[in-house]
Amino acid sequence: MDRKYRYGLALGILMLLGTILSSLLWNKLDPTIVTIAITVGIILIASVLIRLIKYRDLPEKDERTIKISNVALSYSWFLTLIFISVLFWVDYLDVVKMTVAEVIGAIYFVMIALALVFVRYFSWKGDVE
Repeated sequence: MDRKYRYGLALGILMLLGTILSSLLWNKLDPTIVTIAITVGIILIASVLIRLIKYRDLPEKDERTIKISNVALSYSWFLTLIFISVLFWVDYLDVVKMTVAEVIGAIYFVMIALALVFVRYFSWKGDVE
């Protein structure tokens, strides 16, 4: 196991167990903070385990994957900017009223989803031209 995986796994376990222990010992903790910390700990543990299972002895990055990731992220940014423009016009024309949290959440979702879709597409295609 690589050093960065060990650190990520240790951080996730410490965060998870530390939050559970502190919430049991100190009853005045905000439940929202406890929930967020437990979720972050679980996500850290899960992401390390998924990477370990996925890559095992293979390199995580090579020239092809870096090139695909760069192009996919640039496409994602471009389409996200178009989505932000659409959101502006939807708000300006009073089609839908959204709060700031809803807009930021929608932008995050669209940006991440598009990046994953483009990475998957270019990986399936083989390479970026």
